[in-house]
Amino acid sequence: MFQAAGSPRLEIIFGDQPSYVSGFAAPFKRQLEEALDATVETEIRGYVQISEGQMRGDFLMSWQYDNGWLEPDDWLYPSFHSRGTKNSYRYQDSQLDSLLEAQRREFDEERRRELVLDIQRYLLDKALPRLDYVTPINLWVAWPYYRSFRPSPFFGESFRLANAWIDREDPSYEGRRA
Repeated sequence: MFQAAGSPRLEIIFGDQPSYVSGFAAPFKRQLEEALDATVETEIRGYVQISEGQMRGDFLMSWQYDNGWLEPDDWLYPSFHSRGTKNSYRYQDSQLDSLLEAQRREFDEERRRELVLDIQRYLLDKALPRLDYVTPINLWVAWPYYRSFRPSPFFGESFRLANAWIDREDPSYEGRRA
């Protein structure tokens, strides 16, 4: 497909923070050059420059840090709705807009889950203006009696504490009773 498209020169902008993001630039460039026999240029920029450049349409691809999303609407609506605040690729699709608006109105959890899956399938089938590379890190330490909580490295995790509890019958809890 790349050759059928004329083997265009690829320009990829990498975010400057955290430092490991810019560290991906050289190996990613090398891998694209080897796999596609492509001409690849990379550049490291700050996030303000990246955001401004995306909104102007100065470049097609960037590799940036993001701290993830806890709620699908946090990234779906802003990124893919015609009037989305992060729709820097200017993607407009009235059918997708309808799906995005419907998932915002849905209170039934299972029905909303299905709508979100439909949106993701639609995006994969009809458009691919954004690709997210996700690497969750879930290393943590807790006492064995601390139950039903597993943190992840993103902000806004407080809601997970609603299910956390102390198992006072666990043998490791012995001697901790006040």
